[in-house]
Amino acid sequence: MVDYEPKTGDTENKAHEEAELARELNKRLTEMQSYWSAQYTQIGDDLAFKCGSQWPEDIKKLRKKRPTIVLNETDTYIRRIVNSIRLNPFGINVTCEDQKASEFLKSVIKGIEYQSNAQHAYETAFDHAVTGGLGFIVVTTDYASDDDLEQVIKIVKVSNPRQVMIDPSAESHGDARFGIFYSTIDKEYAEEVHGEDIDKLVNGLDVYSGFDIPSGSIADILYFKLESERKPKYWMEDGSSSFEKPMIGTYKAMREVIKNSVCVYHFIGSKLIGETKLDIDQIPIIPVYGMTVYETPGIYYAGMVKDLRPAQQLINYYVSSEAELIASAPKNPWVIANSQIQGQEGKWAKSGSEPPAYLSYNAVAGIEKPSRENNSVQTASLIQAKAVIQGDFARITGMFDPQLGIDQNANQSGVALQIRGNNGDVASAQYTENYADSIAQVGKIIVKLIPVVYDSSRPISVVSEDGKVSKVYVDLSEIMKQITDVNVTVSSGPAYESKRKEGLNTLLQIGQMLPDQQKTALLDLIVDGGLEVPNKTAVVERLRKLLPPGLYVDPKAGGAIDPAAKQALDLASQTIQEQQTALEQATKVINQLQNAVMELQVDSKNNLLIEEMKSKTSIAVAMIKEQGSNERNQADIQAQAATDLAKLVAEGEDNNAKLVMQKSIHEDKLIVDAIKTAQQTQEKLMMGGM
Repeated sequence: MVDYEPKTGDTENKAHEEAELARELNKRLTEMQSYWSAQYTQIGDDLAFKCGSQWPEDIKKLRKKRPTIVLNETDTYIRRIVNSIRLNPFGINVTCEDQKASEFLKSVIKGIEYQSNAQHAYETAFDHAVTGGLGFIVVTTDYASDDDLEQVIKIVKVSNPRQVMIDPSAESHGDARFGIFYSTIDKEYAEEVHGEDIDKLVNGLDVYSGFDIPSGSIADILYFKLESERKPKYWMEDGSSSFEKPMIGTYKAMREVIKNSVCVYHFIGSKLIGETKLDIDQIPIIPVYGMTVYETPGIYYAGMVKDLRPAQQLINYYVSSEAELIASAPKNPWVIANSQIQGQEGKWAKSGSEPPAYLSYNAVAGIEKPSRENNSVQTASLIQAKAVIQGDFARITGMFDPQLGIDQNANQSGVALQIRGNNGDVASAQYTENYADSIAQVGKIIVKLIPVVYDSSRPISVVSEDGKVSKVYVDLSEIMKQITDVNVTVSSGPAYESKRKEGLNTLLQIGQMLPDQQKTALLDLIVDGGLEVPNKTAVVERLRKLLPPGLYVDPKAGGAIDPAAKQALDLASQTIQEQQTALEQATKVINQLQNAVMELQVDSKNNLLIEEMKSKTSIAVAMIKEQGSNERNQADIQAQAATDLAKLVAEGEDNNAKLVMQKSIHEDKLIVDAIKTAQQTQEKLMMGGM
């Protein structure tokens, strides 16, 4: 078990060690403050900007009583990224070769997250990273309660990223050799609990010189320090290793390695009130990074506010100027002749501030009735400029209207809208990727801390995959020893709540495609499989009503489907099959009749061609008559025309007779085939009904 009690021993030596530790802490604080000062000032400004403090103080002083309106578009875009993590939370997944050990270890980590309310810690750190470029998650150990001697692992929410500072030389997760997590508490309360010497100087040194400690408060600091020492390590014949020296002859090799451990010192003011040593090789402060930048010295990370600040301030200027113009514009004045209001001047003078029910005037010949002058405020240019800047927001962030929930095309399918909505995730992928790396680092720290903190048999809270919380009585340190050589990896992924929703949606989609006979399998999964569905009982009952009578089997009743119900179901299936066959045959008959109709239409076209031929022949005869008067005898021409006409008519009638005969034969054949097919269909349907 880890120990948070201060060291005991010789009073003089103890005081000397505490003084040396206080000087070391002051040195580290000065070093970190010098490195992070500009960065943390920028983060503070960005957090305030996101919350609406978007007018520079010098500009506000110059404007005095003029409007300084804030139309906070920045927060909308930040929430679009952060809320996606809230709706689809990340969790810690542990995998190893032993599936049972993997599942158990995962349930233990979920129990630690549940007891710590870890999702709030994760989401707060991510919010800070997206806004200002840097957030933190801290993993600590503490007593379960004031009445308990056992300690637990806690994941702590860092409400303000400026509460944490880490080693300036750290380049990635796990590289830092020291760091602090500090807050402030009421000084009177601290003196009452820990003594009045908490605020004393250490050999004339003010430990927190340069820190802005509020009046009436005092610093509460956890100081993490990584200590390294060279120690012999022993390898056994079975491949295991240990820093504890085994008996001679029981190990196959030994060599010196660097062993790291983390010392944690708890200070209230300048007084050390507790310390512990954790047998892990990384300090449990996990940064969550935003974007890495290289523009300004001392500024290493930035979030969305950095890019959105200029556009946001322009929008605020436009909106404020628009409001100022509208507020300062006079009412539209009346255009009126003096003679038109003679005797009524007072009533007309008050019409701008006290609108009357009516206004009367003196009609004067040659002068139009009174009218107001158009004095509307010219704000169109400001509105247009504001719209342009709002469009720039989308181009800067890569998130357009569909990603913000604005549907530009209501006729698109749900899948298309989902794809368009997810396109904005590409522009913010760096934030979620860095966040995933940080959650993975939290998991690695917890896995290393479990055997250190839970080193005795005791009740442990575990959370199963379906979210159920329970207690198990185990010695986690012994269990972890058994899986020491197993490859344990930690990765980030959707938490159970997200997977549950995705699984439920998938089942519902499958259920829509299943025929009635197979929906019972889905019911069994919901009822017996423990599937968590909102209003589960009502859903099951409604699905049961959709099944054919006698098909559903109550799992609690046991047995099979009723034989009579099964026979009726089989007979119904056979009847359906026969009716399907009859329908196919009837469809063929309909197709044949349609073909016959098409052929009749062809015959009708042929008759039209004959009539056209006759018409053309008549026209030809008329032309011959007209031409023949100058060339030959009219009688010969008529005789020859009559002969030609007779031949054409004879040929036409002969062709028509042939077509009519062919049509009659074809129609008779179609009718006979249709009658035969209909009789066969009727006989089959009658046999099926019997």
